[in-house]
Amino acid sequence: MSELTSFQMHDGDGGIVGLADLLAFVPGNDWVWSILDFDGIAPPPDGLGFEEFRATVHESPEGHTMSWGQLQDFAVGVRQCFDLLLVAAEDRSRLSPRKFAVDDFGECLVVLAAIDSGSWEVTVDDRLEQTLGLAAKLRARYAAGASGTA
Repeated sequence: MSELTSFQMHDGDGGIVGLADLLAFVPGNDWVWSILDFDGIAPPPDGLGFEEFRATVHESPEGHTMSWGQLQDFAVGVRQCFDLLLVAAEDRSRLSPRKFAVDDFGECLVVLAAIDSGSWEVTVDDRLEQTLGLAAKLRARYAAGASGTA
């Protein structure tokens, strides 16, 4: 089981809850982060051209992998996020293209999904949730009263 939190991307004050806002709740880490899908407005990470970045995301079985620092740099530049599927794993061996192909993210610590420019879904591994309370913190900040398990 894992902890699922869903909430609107647009806050009550007319602002947008962006990727950088969500990542602010995640402590520094040495996990492997992978973008499996991205449609939005942002400068491509790691000095890549836009088409090269899109190709890496869509054609690589592991998506576009990056470190925590690289992800934070990318997130700061995201002006708008239409769709995103971002996962974190303890190491690269847990990024299973075979499982990702059937939407099985069970070996991932965190799954962040932006859906149609309207909402966020954040799934956190139970063990990690017990340690960090990440889903609970996001729920308290952005989804008052919402809860769930996946």
